[in-house]
Amino acid sequence: MNPIDQAINFYKEEVEAAELYTYLAKIEKNPQTKSNFDALAKMEHVHAKFWHQFLKTRNIEIQEGKFHKFKLFTYKILRTLLGSKLFVTILEMNEVISTESYYRYFHEASLTEKEKLILSKIIEDELEHEKMFSRQKDKFNIENIRDFILGMNDGLVEILGTVTGLSAIYPKSPITVGTAGLVVGVAGALSMAIGAYTSVRSQRQVNEGIKRKMELLFKVSKDRAK
Repeated sequence: MNPIDQAINFYKEEVEAAELYTYLAKIEKNPQTKSNFDALAKMEHVHAKFWHQFLKTRNIEIQEGKFHKFKLFTYKILRTLLGSKLFVTILEMNEVISTESYYRYFHEASLTEKEKLILSKIIEDELEHEKMFSRQKDKFNIENIRDFILGMNDGLVEILGTVTGLSAIYPKSPITVGTAGLVVGVAGALSMAIGAYTSVRSQRQVNEGIKRKMELLFKVSKDRAK
């Protein structure tokens, strides 16, 4: 991709990011997270203006960017399904990708000294985005993401298998097939939720047991506890 096309993509991505963060700020209930999203939205608007001006100085006319309605709808669904915790973690991953893209562009594209200065500031902003997301107290860890993906995969396989099998048996009764698929989906979700809860609770109990053992051992014999 040539530098101009890259710049156009950067502009569109910044506009979309600004719209997304504005939307997230409106629906977020946590005051700290809401404030972070507001700050990010304003920052992305500034970045979008830079890329718009960057293209304009190179005689590239581009219409004011708008957030694609379907993409916004998709983000809304993901935000609802995943919740704030996992969704924020996904946003952090996107910020890492954006930072790497800007860094490569900074070193490879032909820029004026002023443009380099502004772009370096944008890169710093993107790095700050990552820190902002990582400071969220309710952020998911990697184990949570892994469990979510594996659980979702298992659930889809169960539902697909049930619907496929019943469709062959009841080809003229879609309501029956759909109802059965829904029941299997709900049952699978409850099963995975209970399994995850039991697993986490068991691991916590094991960790607490080890901690109490080490505390007791330290009280009895400091040398053996080392």
